[in-house]
Amino acid sequence: MISCQAYPSFPGTCEEALNFYAKALGGKIPVMPHNAGSPMESRVPPANYCKPVHGFSVTLNLDTPENADRIFSVLCEDGSIGMDSQEPFWARRFGMRTDWFGTPWMVNCEKPM
Repeated sequence: MISCQAYPSFPGTCEEALNFYAKALGGKIPVMPHNAGSPMESRVPPANYCKPVHGFSVTLNLDTPENADRIFSVLCEDGSIGMDSQEPFWARRFGMRTDWFGTPWMVNCEKPM
């Protein structure tokens, strides 16, 4: 089994971004530690973590086209669309976009096998 976790960071907008993602994806944030005032504040300058994202996308695999359309629409607010949500040959829905925080997303709903 492989486990993968992402640790996003944002230039002063992390709490805003995570609250936006929680709302868009229907999640909850149980704990939101802050760098300021923590032991890490002096060891890890925020500038080291706040570089633009390159070379990957966060991919959401959803169960229905309706969920894919809803989430894609919410994530598209004030962002840029790389590929509008559509039905390509491999999926019932697929779309690519970069949200206004700079996070690249792929929203996918596979066809039943």
